[in-house]
Amino acid sequence: MAGAQWDSTATVESMCAGQLAMPDPLVENERLVTVCAACLQASCWLGVFYCDDYRTANVARKSVKELRTLGLEHEDYWRPERANG
Repeated sequence: MAGAQWDSTATVESMCAGQLAMPDPLVENERLVTVCAACLQASCWLGVFYCDDYRTANVARKSVKELRTLGLEHEDYWRPERANG
């Protein structure tokens, strides 16, 4: 590749500057997610996949750790920009 040079002094931090940092796993496990109280799924509360009781169910707040233990749905539904309301 003409003109390109390898910078042997670059650090991982400098190469990844501007990228999102990984969240602290302990903090992430304690983050609360809003879910349907009947089926305990954020996808139901978001209106993506409704459970049979969605019309009368209330909402609940569960930690990411609790939801991972239940294993009822994919973690994409728990993303902060999507699942917390």
